[in-house]
Amino acid sequence: MGPGYGSVQINIDGQRDIYGTANASSSSMQYQQLLWSKTQLGPGDHQIVITRTAPGPISLDHFKITPLNNTIIPLSSGTGASIIPSEALIVDNTSNRIKYSGNQWTSVSTGNANVGFFNNSLQTTTSPGAAAVFDFDGTAIWYYSDVDITHGFVNISVDGGLPERVSGYHDPVSSQYLIWSRTNLPAGTHSVTITHSDVAGQFATLDFFRYLPSNVTQPGGKDQSQKLPVGAITGGAVGGAVLVVLCCGVFFFYRHRKQRRNRARKDDWSIEPAPEMAERVEPYETTPFLMAHEAQASLATRDTHDKFRNTSTSVGPHPAAFGAATRMDTHANEGASSHPIIDTPDDLPPSYQ
Repeated sequence: MGPGYGSVQINIDGQRDIYGTANASSSSMQYQQLLWSKTQLGPGDHQIVITRTAPGPISLDHFKITPLNNTIIPLSSGTGASIIPSEALIVDNTSNRIKYSGNQWTSVSTGNANVGFFNNSLQTTTSPGAAAVFDFDGTAIWYYSDVDITHGFVNISVDGGLPERVSGYHDPVSSQYLIWSRTNLPAGTHSVTITHSDVAGQFATLDFFRYLPSNVTQPGGKDQSQKLPVGAITGGAVGGAVLVVLCCGVFFFYRHRKQRRNRARKDDWSIEPAPEMAERVEPYETTPFLMAHEAQASLATRDTHDKFRNTSTSVGPHPAAFGAATRMDTHANEGASSHPIIDTPDDLPPSYQ
């Protein structure tokens, strides 16, 4: 409150002609000042309407409320009703998504000091048969409007089914009031139709719809298209890139380590038999080998006495060593030199036979 501030009129729960007043004017600026209060209210939802009644600015800092069951959130009244999921979207009566029949509907703004329409607008009709149609893709729908003693009946149908007859009559008057709802609808496109079904002159009104989309978007209660969370997408992309870099680093680290081990093995040039050959033993056969040695007979002059002549000399390998016999025959003819005679086996190689 401060210099030049105006005055206000305060109504609670639509009570007729029962208003409180408060003057926000003062000689100096003052903050967090108590201007009005109401006590001994019954438990449940309540609605307060504050209307400026004199020129000058008015302001609102905060309310102090005695909670019921540790909460001050209304159960069914207003856009913050707790019985409705916070993800439910709002479609105001002025939205082009709502189709009104002919020229039978009129848009009005708040004109009374005891009501407060959402977005300061309300759709009304007094013509029997006047209809409002709203198509939506969702699983639940809630219909909000004002209620008063001048309101009559409406028929409400979903997807062309049997209509429900609902009354808008209420005393005292109240705005942003939950009149009807339908939940547990199958996911998909649905159509709700509200039709004036009372006598002419009785009001049928529409303030706003709330509906729960089939694919629930972010909460906030606004009629908006589904958007992907940019922060989540960015975080996922960065995290994926970091993971790829780490995997590549681990791969090259172990690859380099393996190459170093291979080079270390190549530095050892010692030759070892293959494991399968180290203890290999195979059967074999030996082939006799005989080298012919020319027996050197003792040379003697032709006139040497017979007692010096070698009559039998065995030269060469021991017969037992190769399985062959070597024999030297000495001819007794006078004047002949001694020549060795070697018996060779038939199975020797040709070059040694």
